[in-house]
Amino acid sequence: MLLQERELEVLAARLSDLQAQTAALAEAHTTASTELEEYRLAGETLQDTTSTALREAINAGKALGEDEHASQRLQELEEAIAPLHAAAEATAAETRSAEERLTEIRSHDAAHTAGAG
Repeated sequence: MLLQERELEVLAARLSDLQAQTAALAEAHTTASTELEEYRLAGETLQDTTSTALREAINAGKALGEDEHASQRLQELEEAIAPLHAAAEATAAETRSAEERLTEIRSHDAAHTAGAG
């Protein structure tokens, strides 16, 4: 009978150890599940953040391209305006000269008319 009691004690101790291991494994499983969920959420957040950053980079690239296009267009317009400005100044000078000449002609005609009368 002592042998059976001893075997029961050994089996009870083994059962107790297995129950402790089962509890430890259950706790480890719960911890791993929690960490896995946290990792999954962190991955989703990272993916969202990355997508947002990429969209912002794309928008910034488009804006930069538009800015470069506008700058190039401004330079083209400035280059086109320079000859027009020079031509306008030359035309203004010619107009002043023509007006001066017309004033001289009118003065001469007025003097000629006064002398003939």
